[in-house]
Amino acid sequence: MHRMAAALLERETLDRAEIDLIIEGKELPPFKSPLAYADPGPGEGQKVIKPEAGRKPGYGEGRPSPA
Repeated sequence: MHRMAAALLERETLDRAEIDLIIEGKELPPFKSPLAYADPGPGEGQKVIKPEAGRKPGYGEGRPSPA
């Protein structure tokens, strides 16, 4: 239980395979931080989509909102 608590403090969540490894007394694979996936690297940033020329943001006059 102490190993599971320590793993949860480090990772926040465990999947079934990780829980099985802990129960079997085996080591968990190295943890990759979610931030490691967030950095796309140089030149691979988020694509920005610009609105069409002449259009205002929103739904326009006379058109109902989707809510």
